[in-house]
Amino acid sequence: MSALGPAAVRANDGAISGQIAANVDAEIGRLLDEADGRARAVITAHRAQLDELAELLVARETLERDELHTVLGNVGRGLPSSREGRALNAALRRDPPPED
Repeated sequence: MSALGPAAVRANDGAISGQIAANVDAEIGRLLDEADGRARAVITAHRAQLDELAELLVARETLERDELHTVLGNVGRGLPSSREGRALNAALRRDPPPED
């Protein structure tokens, strides 16, 4: 969560002060730096699996779910399945879930 809390700020509408705009810019920068650090840590921690996965994909182009789990081990476990992901995306867009 941002230190600024939930807020809606419109760009270029003249309704916000320069200080608020600077605070928003600083917080966006902080959030991006934090996300970048987490992403780099995950990639570094799982580099061997990523390299193996890349080699398999170059050789075969596609992999089945079980093959991915074999290569990645527990990396990514607990993430939604494709079906769950589509349903979640649909809910976030407030669209009906796709039919399978």
